[in-house]
Amino acid sequence: MHRIAVVGEKDSIYGFAALGLEIFSVKDSKEARTVVNRLINEDLAVIYLTESIIAEIYDELLELTAETQVSIIPIPGVSGEPKLGMKALKDSVIKAVGTDILFS
Repeated sequence: MHRIAVVGEKDSIYGFAALGLEIFSVKDSKEARTVVNRLINEDLAVIYLTESIIAEIYDELLELTAETQVSIIPIPGVSGEPKLGMKALKDSVIKAVGTDILFS
């Protein structure tokens, strides 16, 4: 069975434990880098990351995931961070159909 992890601020991710997902609470971007790197090396199938964490470690995340099969999926946090999840969805739709059919 494939493992799924959720990484982010405690208040944003603790509810995912009720779904049976592995949660990893981090306090800062340094801790997030360490946890994500370890999870990628453990060959997880999916890692959900809060948008604020992705924003802080985006460049490192690209390097870490370049040679792996892991899927990184942004999720909103409890604070008002950037809407990276919506941007990723919009970019995927444009790539798939050639135009923005959701937000135009």
